[in-house]
Amino acid sequence: MKHVLTIDYEGWHQMVYGEATGLDRPLGEEALARATDNVLALLDEHAVKATFFVLGVTARAFPHLVRRIASAGHELASHGQRHVQLFTLTRAELMVELEAARTTLSDLLGVSPRGFRAPYFSIRRENLWALECIAAAGFDYDSSIYPIRHGRYGIPGWPSEPHAVAGGRLVELPLATAPVGSLRLPIAGGGYFRALPTDVVARALSGLASAGRSAVLYLHPYQLDPGPLSAVAAPLSPWRRFTVERFRVAQSIGRQRSLETLKRLLREATFQTAGELATAFLTSRRSNRDPGHLKVNPSPSLASTVAS
Repeated sequence: MKHVLTIDYEGWHQMVYGEATGLDRPLGEEALARATDNVLALLDEHAVKATFFVLGVTARAFPHLVRRIASAGHELASHGQRHVQLFTLTRAELMVELEAARTTLSDLLGVSPRGFRAPYFSIRRENLWALECIAAAGFDYDSSIYPIRHGRYGIPGWPSEPHAVAGGRLVELPLATAPVGSLRLPIAGGGYFRALPTDVVARALSGLASAGRSAVLYLHPYQLDPGPLSAVAAPLSPWRRFTVERFRVAQSIGRQRSLETLKRLLREATFQTAGELATAFLTSRRSNRDPGHLKVNPSPSLASTVAS
């Protein structure tokens, strides 16, 4: 079974400055370009095609970097226009965000993105209506839901395999977890790659593949950059500077382990794009005459949103 490697493509310096100030400035091009080169070289070395969920403001600031990714044959999908938590938006505000993000990539690449991922995986139990908006905006699949319990994101009890949502108009590709007794261990990437031993992640993914399950993984370009995660060189108030620096230090811890883990997975596992996984699910769903074969069993509170 093939797994899915996704990259949440955002300029770290630009993103955190925007979140701290509400302003959009094209910061950190050198660091993002270096990280992009590293990621593309690593993927090319292992002949792996990944899905890059591109932040709209990053695409607008550095279109040449996004075009480089597309030219290398990778799938480009949307990470929203701004790095904003979706549960802070109204339905109308979300539709504006989705349209802006879709238009940014469409204008840049000449083709509309099929997939979407919410910043911070910010589709939670209270804003599941966002899935309807994503489908209405014309996306084919979403990969925003982490089926775990977490302080900022996640929906415990959510189905862990690909399934249809939004009345069957959208395919949801949840982030990877591995069963540990009655619990789910988050192994999808990001900070979990920094915290978990490489052997644990590799064994978990091997077990999922043996069980016929595809794991959706994610990383950020700056996690794979061997250079230091430099400070944001822009005017910030003392408190905002402290907040940004604290985040920078936290994101710097264990970055080398992320790179080591990814290199091992690229050697040992096989991969496909998120779009290919979504297409495979839809093809299987259409060809299977027994709807129960692909039925999911969410909790009653989720049943109105998840459709088999």
